[in-house]
Amino acid sequence: MDDKAATLPPIAKTPVSLLQELCMRRGHSPKYDLLQIEGEVHEPTFVYGVTVGNFTAKGSGQSKKKAKHAAAKSVLDTIIQGGAAGANVSASEDSGTPSELSVEIKPPNDDGISGNPVGSVLELCSEHNWPSPTYELTIEEGLPHDRTFSIACTVGTTRIIGCGKSKKLAKRQAAYKMTMRLKDNPPDDADGSISLSALNINAPVPVSSDAVITPIETLKDLLDWSPDGKDKIHIEELTQRCFSKNHTLQPKTLVCHDMKGGYLDDR
Repeated sequence: MDDKAATLPPIAKTPVSLLQELCMRRGHSPKYDLLQIEGEVHEPTFVYGVTVGNFTAKGSGQSKKKAKHAAAKSVLDTIIQGGAAGANVSASEDSGTPSELSVEIKPPNDDGISGNPVGSVLELCSEHNWPSPTYELTIEEGLPHDRTFSIACTVGTTRIIGCGKSKKLAKRQAAYKMTMRLKDNPPDDADGSISLSALNINAPVPVSSDAVITPIETLKDLLDWSPDGKDKIHIEELTQRCFSKNHTLQPKTLVCHDMKGGYLDDR
């Protein structure tokens, strides 16, 4: 830092607003929780906890507002000083004033996401036979010394955007958000297969009225017949010989008309 920058007075901002601004740059949101109310009824002391990524801290004060400011300052001090993620620190409302904090302080390289989210989403897709994730730089904006990158992570038809101050951080955030999305909402299969595990395997297979499939009559039969023994089958590749009503032996290929419902027809 040059002498001119060093002599600039820090911009007075409350710890809560400074932490919020810092988190917005990193794509996070601080989470505050009222943990405890101590002291007498006429003179209570409030204790608030704040979580930012893997950082947690506590703060106390004579009002909820002051306790939140103390908690925010505490976690800011931890981040600024390069404290270990997951460390539990605390502060009181008189441990410092907002003017002692400068908005020019940059957060550490830790983006608040533990582990390797890029590897995690790849492993998740591999375990479920989903398409492998792909990444694409969609936006690069800002001044040369303050760039912001947006990277899209795509799995099948699901697309998630991650942002960060570097391509690496943007990719990590996109991968992390994709992992969270896929755990709650698995992607539609993009390879023409359906999963029988989500269906009633004893339900009859609906086919057109001019043909009878033998010996496949239920979804369980389809599953048992599947050559690879997996719970996914490529419907368009599954071929059986079907008897029409005039008992003429004809080759038929089962076709899935409703991938989610598992309705089948023959052709």
